[in-house]
Amino acid sequence: MHKWIHKHRSPACFVPVQLSEWESITLQNYEGEASPYYRIVVVVSGRGILQGEEKEHLISRRDMVRCPPGQRLSIVGSTRAPLHVIQLEYHALGEQNKLPQAVREQAWITPCSIETMRVVLELRQAWLHPRAGEPYRIQQLFTELLIAVEKERAMDEQNALPWLEDALAFMEAHYHQEVTREQLASRANVSPEHFSRMFRKHTGRTYTAHLTLLRVRHAQRRLLTQSMDLHALAQEVGYKESTYLSRKFKELVKLSPTRYQHKPKRIAALNVNHTASLLALGVVPELGVYTTWLREQLSGSCHAGRRLEDSLAQSEAYYRSIAAAEPDVIIHYEAAEGNRQLLPVAPVLEIPVVTMGWREQFEYLGAIVNRLERARHWLEQFTHQVEACNQQLDHRLGCRGTAMVWEICDHAAYGIGSCYGRGAQILYEELGFHVPQKAMEQSMLTEGYMEVPIEQITDYSADYLFVTSLPTEREALRRVEQLFLSEQWQSMEAVRQDHVYILDHGELFYGYDPLSSAAQLKRFMEVLCPNHNII
Repeated sequence: MHKWIHKHRSPACFVPVQLSEWESITLQNYEGEASPYYRIVVVVSGRGILQGEEKEHLISRRDMVRCPPGQRLSIVGSTRAPLHVIQLEYHALGEQNKLPQAVREQAWITPCSIETMRVVLELRQAWLHPRAGEPYRIQQLFTELLIAVEKERAMDEQNALPWLEDALAFMEAHYHQEVTREQLASRANVSPEHFSRMFRKHTGRTYTAHLTLLRVRHAQRRLLTQSMDLHALAQEVGYKESTYLSRKFKELVKLSPTRYQHKPKRIAALNVNHTASLLALGVVPELGVYTTWLREQLSGSCHAGRRLEDSLAQSEAYYRSIAAAEPDVIIHYEAAEGNRQLLPVAPVLEIPVVTMGWREQFEYLGAIVNRLERARHWLEQFTHQVEACNQQLDHRLGCRGTAMVWEICDHAAYGIGSCYGRGAQILYEELGFHVPQKAMEQSMLTEGYMEVPIEQITDYSADYLFVTSLPTEREALRRVEQLFLSEQWQSMEAVRQDHVYILDHGELFYGYDPLSSAAQLKRFMEVLCPNHNII
């Protein structure tokens, strides 16, 4: 005797229920009933108006509408071009979240291809005139229709991405001007109705709601960094009156602009550098990114806030974690992937990566959290430490010479410039070392770093070499060992002078912030002046 061990339900099953057809719909209304089934409505010929969700849409030949159960449709035809419409109702069995998008999503006025129209007409013919010996013909054609609709939906979505990205970028650059939906639709060469549908599908907001969001978020960012007259701020973001800005601001933020400006801010810092900068100011972000090294520095001083797993970046869990923190402001690097998606959560303060040094970033954050004087005092103390270190280096080394900072990873080696941390900002900006000429001719000045195969490290000779981290994979470690044994390595100036320092502390040297910079300074002095009490 056999027993069933597992039973698996089909994720979705679709059953055609009824086909309806209306011809010669003219000026009189066709008031459709609210159907309990899913529906596909196709315009075979003619022109008219389709009304649903309290909106009117022009329809014409080869237009298609997909409707969920319970949706009422009203159609008004034209006397010059009477409408001929086919409606197919079907039942969808299965869990709602497992149904295909073409079934779940309501779509107003999407054009269907000639091939899809052919399937619709063949299905109509099979329904009205069944063939003997072909009992599954209707089901076969119905399945073909659903497949065609799903393909067209996916293609429509794919084709929309370029012009949608252009529209979003245009809005971000011109939100303070009078930019209408019709203007952007014309720019994208699509109808205003299609523009609205695709815009809402991809952003989750209407065009007007997104424009309001952009304007209010800009107002929030301005209030975070400086005091402004509300009337001037309203005009800056595209509103004529301060009262209108205040109303929209309060609708979105749930606070007036004045109260928002003065309240203590819940901050989400989306990278370890800004998390550490806030901690150096005595501010614990509501949500932050913490390395093991950074958490170790907090023992006895202050507690860590909620930890954001940056390994999950751009995932649904990542965005849910940020939204759950309910931040008043989000801090991240400029042009970081995902910043636009965070717009509905809170304003994103985007800090430049290359053009703003860690000291400037620290003061900028200090101003935002009303601790600018504390930031300046910290930097003043750090400058005194640097001066003391330079006096010791002058005595021990004299002229500094050139130095290269290498981060050796599993697949490549990275030469680091002063704007990308890894201690390079300490060596080049604080302790007087110089970048070798050949490295300067590469991308270190423009990009902030350069990437080379591990074996090509020897192409960049310097008086001092600092390796801040080593790879973890066995094959990469083997390549590093072979490099260290090679004749090219042995002939390098830094190797011959015993000026190679394998520091191998990736987390400590990763940081580009006050806490990391202070620790990196101390570590450099430990290897450059081992017999001196540095800090």
